[in-house]
Amino acid sequence: MREVKELLVGAILAAERHIYVETQYLTSEAIADALVTRLSDAARPRLDLVLVLPHKPDAFKEELAVG
Repeated sequence: MREVKELLVGAILAAERHIYVETQYLTSEAIADALVTRLSDAARPRLDLVLVLPHKPDAFKEELAVG
């Protein structure tokens, strides 16, 4: 799991123009921090970011687990 996180963070930080994320859950603080870091980097080209996420959890159990 750690390797996947490191690969994703590296890909986000290396992105040059676009990032497209489609996921059921976006709960990783490391991924959120990498997105903020890359979006805030004024020395690099502007980044277009598209996040496709559900509006809210589908079930009560999901609401408790991931909020």
